[in-house]
Amino acid sequence: MQTEGEVAGARAAARHGIPFSLSTLGTASIEAVAAANPQGRNWFQLYMWKDRDQSMALVKRAAEAGFDLLATEPLSFASLDRWPGTVAEYLDTMFDPSLPPPADRRARAPVVV
Repeated sequence: MQTEGEVAGARAAARHGIPFSLSTLGTASIEAVAAANPQGRNWFQLYMWKDRDQSMALVKRAAEAGFDLLATEPLSFASLDRWPGTVAEYLDTMFDPSLPPPADRRARAPVVV
């Protein structure tokens, strides 16, 4: 992970005229990404939490910030009773449902592709 995270990615997408997708687990706010790519296409990838109101509040923030595509994670809509270990269960037990989630220092090492 780069120290500027999604903001740097959104700026790069703007320079190259390509869409940028921000995950629910992103380290930058919806508004920061929109500011970094104001003329470009921004997409939001939603992982639905048990607290549907908080999930829908994120969708509303993305829409208000001009994001033009909502991508959803199918496993996050699965019933936790029928599908233990889903993304939704992981999010609800491991993270406080707020953005940005706490950054893991180990994730800051540069990645070479």
